[in-house]
Amino acid sequence: MEAYKERFVEEYKQLVDRHRKLRDLLDRYDLGKLDFTPDSPIGLLACQENIMDAYKDVLEERAKIEHIDLNTNPVQEQVIYVKVRPDLSEMKTLLHKIIDCIDNYGQQGNENRKS
Repeated sequence: MEAYKERFVEEYKQLVDRHRKLRDLLDRYDLGKLDFTPDSPIGLLACQENIMDAYKDVLEERAKIEHIDLNTNPVQEQVIYVKVRPDLSEMKTLLHKIIDCIDNYGQQGNENRKS
């Protein structure tokens, strides 16, 4: 596998692992089973989790376009020339998800400061 593809797969695997751990932390918090108090507000951690999820979606889409096997099995190389036009509506949806998350956190932070 080409070096950049190996780096891509490694980045994806690290992201998936960190995302899973953060999601687990948030789930345990929701269930009242977290055995410590996070330094960061839960709203901010939830925002980070949403952004990580969106980033994972972007990497998965890139992997399809660039013919990168994220299962880390050896990739059988093929040369395929395709003119790819990004789906801008999907990108807009991801960006709106990130913006909404940041806006919601900002509003929560302002409400907490008023209290």
